[in-house]
Amino acid sequence: MQIKNNTQILVVDDNYNEVKNLLMALAKNGLSYVYNNGSYRMRPRKGNLYTGVRFIILDTDIKNLTHDMPPANKASTLVTYLKEIISPKNGPIFILFCTKDESIIDEVKKNFARSELVLAGYETLEKNANGVAGSEALAKLHAAINSDGLPPSFRFFLSWEQNVSHEQSLFVNCLSAMERFETSDFTQKAKLWDEHIQSILCKLITTNTSDEWQNLCSNKNNLAYAIDLLNQSFVGRLPKCADFFDLPQTVGSLSLDTIAKINSELFLTDVIEKKKIETGRVYYDKNDCLLEDLKNALLKDSIPTDVNIKLITTVITPQCDIAQSKFLKSDSRQKEWHNFLSGIEIEIEDNKYPKWLKKDNKFLEHISFIDELPSVTEDAKKKIKGFLFPNTPNCIYMTFPLINKDGKKCVWIFHFATVVSKPVKRNSIAFHYQMSRELFFDLQSKLANHVNRLGNSMLDVK
Repeated sequence: MQIKNNTQILVVDDNYNEVKNLLMALAKNGLSYVYNNGSYRMRPRKGNLYTGVRFIILDTDIKNLTHDMPPANKASTLVTYLKEIISPKNGPIFILFCTKDESIIDEVKKNFARSELVLAGYETLEKNANGVAGSEALAKLHAAINSDGLPPSFRFFLSWEQNVSHEQSLFVNCLSAMERFETSDFTQKAKLWDEHIQSILCKLITTNTSDEWQNLCSNKNNLAYAIDLLNQSFVGRLPKCADFFDLPQTVGSLSLDTIAKINSELFLTDVIEKKKIETGRVYYDKNDCLLEDLKNALLKDSIPTDVNIKLITTVITPQCDIAQSKFLKSDSRQKEWHNFLSGIEIEIEDNKYPKWLKKDNKFLEHISFIDELPSVTEDAKKKIKGFLFPNTPNCIYMTFPLINKDGKKCVWIFHFATVVSKPVKRNSIAFHYQMSRELFFDLQSKLANHVNRLGNSMLDVK
């Protein structure tokens, strides 16, 4: 595996002449780098901290920063400085220490253990009479990332980032070069190219919204509509495999928090225009009678009052009907008839599963996330699996753990008996979530199996 030109390398050294050869080697190999001399003046502003840094070439003896300090103080100062210039959302990093003093490296590792920054690995590099040898530094980095000592997870993310960035460049080039303009006039060619790209973006917007451009030209969400379709096109172009990927070597359990966050990232997308009706959008409803009926149908009688349960409703009008306006309209188009499905949202914080849970049914034991509850005993987990009432489960659709708008872990349970068509006034509903196509299609397929049409044999008049 080779470091590519889209991998950010941070060089921290107060003596430019000692790293000049290294920076030249990085530039000749087309590698992205940032140079920082360790001074206060070169610290980026808080809103512009370095991100995407995967490799740091670090001088441990920086004048006015760590000079003549004992190893413990020197290490603490170095890590503090790195935290001040690198974003806490940067991700894992690999350090090439310009020192042979293992005591400093050990102290740096201890400080990283208490930091938000993740140190995935390190190597040492000794300066020669001319400073850092660029070819030697690159050779050590390449040897390190291909060694068995570096975590496979780091190599996986490094390879993934490099391939996505490479495909991103190809995608932009493909989009921008779709049409060629035969003219030798630079100004005219630049103008035609710009108009062409803007036309593509406008077409993406109208396709996404199924509306005419004249009705959308002042819409503040236009860019988001265009980016939505661009992102879908880009994801479809990503290569199925990369140059280098390591398969996981170990399989461990994940916390409930992690599972819920991943599910939310995969299956809930941003709502671009909160009051526009779209297929798969979800909002919190205020029908108290329906909420009580669903609680009685889905939950046990012994559920305590402190469990947070809300009524949720999702739009199940087919997307093609919305795109082609194939739904009923009333009151001079002020109201539109749409199909809805309701259910409940239950917060599943660990501390809300006390002894009141019963053990008398086995419904939904396949829900594996229950086994991952970190603060619950094995016996209690069995009781939790009896939380839902085993009443005609084929009319129920339950999600795995998600994160709701309040940042709480929750599950959604939809009941197919709540399917209803009703008129709604335009812009009268504020939606909180947008289900991904994959999640909604899964719900839609199970709903179709429940309410499928058997057919008839009626006599026709000839």
